[in-house]
Amino acid sequence: MNRKHALSVVIPAFNEENGIAGVIDKVHEALGAVEGLEYEIVIVDDGSTDGTSARASTAKSLVIKHPKNFGYGRSILTGIEHSAHDLIAIIDADGTYDPRDLTRMLPLMNIYDMVIGARSLSNQTIFVSMLRLLLKSIIFFFTGQRSLDPNSGLRIFTKEMVKKGKHLFSQKFSFSTSLTVYASLTHRSSSICRFHITTGPAYQK
Repeated sequence: MNRKHALSVVIPAFNEENGIAGVIDKVHEALGAVEGLEYEIVIVDDGSTDGTSARASTAKSLVIKHPKNFGYGRSILTGIEHSAHDLIAIIDADGTYDPRDLTRMLPLMNIYDMVIGARSLSNQTIFVSMLRLLLKSIIFFFTGQRSLDPNSGLRIFTKEMVKKGKHLFSQKFSFSTSLTVYASLTHRSSSICRFHITTGPAYQK
């Protein structure tokens, strides 16, 4: 890295008591191996009805609990509001993504405003594949930018970018897509890097 990074990892969680502690442990294992990296893990329990908060509290992380289920986007924004660092990473709580990819993406933040982990999805149904193609086409039509994986839940971005546009972002599941579109429409498209990752059985529930 050309400069010292400090990273806040925001993990939104809803009824993930069976897997959340393991995901936290894997994030610590991955980021703890990066020499000189200062980081924190912020868990946002989005109104879970199980023991998600209790399980997360047993691991080394900051746990914030919503009084009810507000949605994926709102959970990420809550985590960002409580984060200590200027770089934000998001990763899902269900173990779909490999936290080690964050260590490969982080050095690219010397250059870009956002790095997106673009998945290689080969086991989708035709219906889902068509919906994803439609979404990509709409984004290209309005922004002129091609997006390999606009709704990927693994990415790193600057807190400053989210603060400026947070009133425009989806509070629900489409947060990631709306963030991608916002970055392109605000002329940050040249500052977005799509980093190829592979998700598979080893990183899923």
